[in-house]
Amino acid sequence: MALGVLSGRLLRETSVELIQTLQANCISKGRDSDDAESRKQSVKSLAKVILTLGMDQIAPEVLKSVLDTFYAALKDYQLDRRGDVGSWVREETMVSLTLFVETLVVQGKSNPDLLRSVGGDTPAFFERYVGSLLQQLMEKIDRVREVAGRQLQLFFKSTASHVCDFAEKDALCALFSQEYSTGDTNMDGGAFETHLHDEGVAYLPWRSGDFVFEQLLPFFDSQTYSLQIFKGLFMSSGGLTESIFKASSKTLFKYLSDMKGNTAKKSDFLGKLITIF
Repeated sequence: MALGVLSGRLLRETSVELIQTLQANCISKGRDSDDAESRKQSVKSLAKVILTLGMDQIAPEVLKSVLDTFYAALKDYQLDRRGDVGSWVREETMVSLTLFVETLVVQGKSNPDLLRSVGGDTPAFFERYVGSLLQQLMEKIDRVREVAGRQLQLFFKSTASHVCDFAEKDALCALFSQEYSTGDTNMDGGAFETHLHDEGVAYLPWRSGDFVFEQLLPFFDSQTYSLQIFKGLFMSSGGLTESIFKASSKTLFKYLSDMKGNTAKKSDFLGKLITIF
């Protein structure tokens, strides 16, 4: 949308109204006339407007509201004859949300009050971000997993070391900072999305269900992230392709078989199932 490229001077004159309008257009209304491409562009424009205005020039309650809009947009699963068109919105939202978080952390170095005003000095702030992207990383669409994986790689490369400790930070940093041999050309699941691979992070085969589900298996028992991981996994178990169905089902069956006689673990897993469904 053209609103995202307006100058700072023009934006400041109508900033609140403009942000609210963009927010409203980021979220599906549940109508047949809803247009996923418009929502995607609204998300992109919203992030650009925030960055152009400068976070320190925006009221904390507005910044919090924008964050909530991004997280709401990650729940866009609208379907039409073209399939999961909501995935277009989720992909753009992951990019915009990561940019928002990275910019907040950078500006927070010189303006700690800005960081504190939106909760960016607390573990919960980053656990919400990481957990939301981990859910997308477990989903059935190859491109969605790739976007989620690349954004988490960017976060753990450039931002995570500058923020407070949060749940399983070290283990997640090791996962998303690893190197991977590209010798196995079958692991990527398809052609590279070039614009996602020009940002200075190592290639990892996020399009491969086998790779993704195996890498995240150690986090299935996480008290912080497991619920969101299982949400993504259960969606993938009813996946679009046989390979994704097999990969996700194999990982889930392995996890269940490893429980054996662990009653407490079984009870915890059943509790999560009840919460999800």
